Amino acid sequence: MLAQKQAQGFTVSDKTLQDQGLAWSGTGHSVVIVGWGTDTGKSGEKYWIVRNSYGASWGEEGEIRIKRGGNDFSIESMVTAFDPVLCTAGGC
Repeated sequence: MLAQKQAQGFTVSDKTLQDQGLAWSGTGHSVVIVGWGTDTGKSGEKYWIVRNSYGASWGEEGEIRIKRGGNDFSIESMVTAFDPVLCTAGGC
């Protein structure tokens, strides 16, 4: 799906909060990084594939690409991760 959008000429965002006149602030919304890639066009830009909770009508069918390696929108500095332990009916 994302590769299809790339082929249609979509590009990777390189905008930061500072570009928009915003300083760092607390978050009131979260997103999920679901993958990563590299722009196959001229830029060769590395990006994160990010899924938002707004649904398929937002962005690229519910996802957006954010530049990887530049901490745009604090995507690389304000991270929460977990390592789940899967249990069965008999216990963990």
